[in-house]
Amino acid sequence: MTQGDGRAVRVVLVDDDARFGELVSSVVTDDGIDVVTVHHRAAGAVDVVIREAPDVVVLDVVLPDGDGLDVVDALRSAGSSVPVVLFSSLFDRRVAGTAAALGLRYVEKADGVDALVEAVRAAAGAVEPTDR
Repeated sequence: MTQGDGRAVRVVLVDDDARFGELVSSVVTDDGIDVVTVHHRAAGAVDVVIREAPDVVVLDVVLPDGDGLDVVDALRSAGSSVPVVLFSSLFDRRVAGTAAALGLRYVEKADGVDALVEAVRAAAGAVEPTDR
């Protein structure tokens, strides 16, 4: 599915696993999502997001040099209101609660690509979010 204007949803993916990032990039392209870049660290993530101006950021919660929630804070401090989907290998009640309080979507990697695509679309406003 694409945006209301017919263009793909532009995504910056921040995930520490390069192979996983490549896999996600190749799979979601068929769903009208364009991963414009994959970044692998908390450091520099804000600069990448500002430079690329995506519709949505998909952000791993655990990065080798920081916490995804800290990246969200830095994005907001930099004046960015880009929607964020937190993506994690493990369910964490603290992170899920914080994500909900901040109005972010939270998807476990184990939920699969379909759940990620749905969250990205909902975050971009391409479809109405469903109750999870």
